[in-house]
Amino acid sequence: MSSLTVTNIVSLKSFKPNKSDSSTKSNQVEALKQLDGAKGCKGVVFEGVAREEPDVSVRCIEWDSVEAEKSFESSATSYTKAMQSATSDTLYVRQYKLFSKVNECLSANPKCIEYVVFTLKDSVSYDEFIPHWRQALKAVEASPGCCPVALGQGVENSQQVVQIQGWMTLEDHIEGFKKRDDLPSIMGPLTEVVNEYVENGWKGFKAYHLLLTAPGEAL
Repeated sequence: MSSLTVTNIVSLKSFKPNKSDSSTKSNQVEALKQLDGAKGCKGVVFEGVAREEPDVSVRCIEWDSVEAEKSFESSATSYTKAMQSATSDTLYVRQYKLFSKVNECLSANPKCIEYVVFTLKDSVSYDEFIPHWRQALKAVEASPGCCPVALGQGVENSQQVVQIQGWMTLEDHIEGFKKRDDLPSIMGPLTEVVNEYVENGWKGFKAYHLLLTAPGEAL
């Protein structure tokens, strides 16, 4: 596990809302109510619908500790029942330790989160990788509409990296950034780091553009 200072403990829950059930909304409200009263829960950081898979929603929840989240998930029967009723499928629940404050990413109120997960090569440590990635990301963060990037490490799998990157609008990324004339000079340093440190290179990246909603509204 990284020796860097932890700024946030978050769980990222990916699920498919049960759109065929009229009680889904009320069940989501009940689940959020249970979260609000949970010991160690700091609340929902963000929630959104995946542009690439519109039937998939992602909810990011902040916790005091890894143990607090695990304790809640294992004992909160009312929450579990409400979420089971509100969803047709839970794709995954993953825990991450963040080493840059996620609220700095969200402070400008972006409409879109680029949510990226990838895995480092077995021979690479997180602490070895992160300075090179941070340096290569500076040109991206300087782009119009891009918010500060929050990076973290998987709890269950310490080789897994999560990147939470806000964009003021979806168009700022897919139109403004990706169609820049100087894009090759920005992507070049990133590709060098990816090829050296990341399992399967760019093919190992799983990314969503999350169109942000209020908690419980990503239906």
